[in-house]
Amino acid sequence: MKFAALFVVVSLGVCGPALGAVDWWQSTVVYQIYPRSFKDSDGDGIGDLKGIESKLDYLLSIGVECVWLSPIFRSPMADFGYDVSDYYDVDPIFGTLADFDSLMAAVKARGMKLVMDIVPNHTSNLHEWFEKSVNMEEPFTEYYTWADPSGFDDEGNPVPPSNWLSVFRGSAWEWNDNRQQFYLHQFLREQPDVNPFSDALNAELENVLRFWLDRGVDGFRVDAIKHYAEDRNVYQDEPLSGFTDDPEDYNYLLHTLTVFKQETLDVLRRWRLILDEYSEGSNTKIMMTEVTGSGLPDDTELLMAYYGTELEPIAHFTFNFRFIERLTNPLSASAVRETVESWLNDMPTFAWANWVIGNHDVGRVASRFDPEYIDAISMIVQLVPGTAITYQGEEIGMENTFISWEDTQDPFGCNCGIENYQSCSRDPERTPMQWSDEDMAGFTDGPDSWLPINDNYVWLNVEAQEGQLESHLNIYRRLTNLRRRPVIQEGTLTFYEEFEADDVLVFSREISRNGIAVAVNLGSTETTLNLSNYLPSEATVWVRSTQGSAGNITLPGQVIDTSSVPVGPKEGIVLEYSR
Repeated sequence: MKFAALFVVVSLGVCGPALGAVDWWQSTVVYQIYPRSFKDSDGDGIGDLKGIESKLDYLLSIGVECVWLSPIFRSPMADFGYDVSDYYDVDPIFGTLADFDSLMAAVKARGMKLVMDIVPNHTSNLHEWFEKSVNMEEPFTEYYTWADPSGFDDEGNPVPPSNWLSVFRGSAWEWNDNRQQFYLHQFLREQPDVNPFSDALNAELENVLRFWLDRGVDGFRVDAIKHYAEDRNVYQDEPLSGFTDDPEDYNYLLHTLTVFKQETLDVLRRWRLILDEYSEGSNTKIMMTEVTGSGLPDDTELLMAYYGTELEPIAHFTFNFRFIERLTNPLSASAVRETVESWLNDMPTFAWANWVIGNHDVGRVASRFDPEYIDAISMIVQLVPGTAITYQGEEIGMENTFISWEDTQDPFGCNCGIENYQSCSRDPERTPMQWSDEDMAGFTDGPDSWLPINDNYVWLNVEAQEGQLESHLNIYRRLTNLRRRPVIQEGTLTFYEEFEADDVLVFSREISRNGIAVAVNLGSTETTLNLSNYLPSEATVWVRSTQGSAGNITLPGQVIDTSSVPVGPKEGIVLEYSR
């Protein structure tokens, strides 16, 4: 391998707290559980709270200290829990409030944390609040966003107030005969948008937060929050985007009037004060905001506003989706580095980073990229500065599952129709967790599951990987163990760009003369790296990818000459050293 005469090294300081002041939410892994698909305890084919409780020891064993639950509120399940009919109760599909309290106690007994999804932008149309708002019963009359028609067509039908579109296709306005007005729904018609300008509604949502905080939860992930406020009582048309010719597609418009409004930040700032009120010492109650990009050329300022300011903070972190939005297959070293640097450089100086590589709304990592990248991606996400977010199953490299039209459950997929459902449906990444090679992958004792299980469960499952020294699962476990060290929580970050010509990403983390180096070969050919210009002459292998094509020389625990570090295609290696 040839070396350039001029070495390019990029060092980044780590934003956030002073040394020694790292809080629990900064050092942990946040593990997303999609309850329907995690573990079924009663044989009905749908995951539940008792199932989650039965797997807490597993989660703790792989280094997870914080679980984040997708919605468990009572719901008619038009959008699988994101259409809430009662914020103060658990849906019977998942269990009872007593089951939740039992889960919460089990979490606390293990020194773990639990964060809940909260869905403030909309409720179910079967929520008592909406039913009373339809009938104009006080104080619910203005709990939702209602508007008069802009006129009537030639047949006397009411015309929507504006051209606004639903994320799930079609008009975002639905006529209600009883009230003789349109209501706004930026998602399904069964999900009416609340009125962000109603003091009574906002006070009610604050009561919801307090209800669950009083039950012990450690914070909230705030769903779809950029949609919360719109231009107030001014329902003008939004401009065309030019991205698509399909007038039913959400991306047909530039959403300049319906997202990223200051009033949303004002509401969240009050929520942060409530969370801080419940926080004591190391028992910080956190807020994570789900804010995706705007589609505008540069939306950095809009995204970063959700961190708030140092004097008036809002989110502890706003979700960073850049690994999802910016990286494509095959991966390139420079693109990965630039993606990491962009978030670290764009954040406010007081803010803390986070890294999201998958969730219940996007294809699984092993399916979006080559499955051989799994360990390399884990090394990057776990070892750059910030909080790592793991979607259930990523630790074993679960893959998307083909779902037939007949088996499709996702309303977004159904709305796209039989010809296009595969490009819209989120079902493939929501299939049940693969625990073992038993019938139904150990997910349920029943005869069926709510979504089909991937046929590869017979070899790709937790139980099988527990017994393999260098499985995805055990590599993940080694990485989460390493995250607990000060060098990862607080150390500097340095990229070594010289190796990117060969599509190899190399970076180090250092603190007090102790260091960790990560080398990830994202290319298709084996390479041997000379890292001796940057590292001591010898280092110890902490972990390597499952492929391990270099053989015994790179086994964990081996001392290796840093002038000759072999890394196979799509493999990674983590080295430990002291200066």
